[in-house]
Amino acid sequence: KLSMDHIAILNTHGKQVTYPELKAQLPAKVALYFGVEPVSIGVPMRIPYFQVQPWDDCRFLYAPSLAEINGNSPAQVELKKQLWMALKKIFG
Repeated sequence: KLSMDHIAILNTHGKQVTYPELKAQLPAKVALYFGVEPVSIGVPMRIPYFQVQPWDDCRFLYAPSLAEINGNSPAQVELKKQLWMALKKIFG
């Protein structure tokens, strides 16, 4: 039930960003981090992969980088399944 008007995709490769800066510019109800550990940008908690974590009026999901997930090896297929299950928890 979302359109591209509801989504912001940010590539932070090579840039130092912080959660407070992101929140000020792009207040979000859901934040998906692929390959960016939330604590590295100022989120004060460690979140295991694929655990939906509510905090600061937002639901966070931390996952391996897309490069790690992309592929058809058994391990990558398992990561995709775990990601799908977590996304279903968030979006229904």
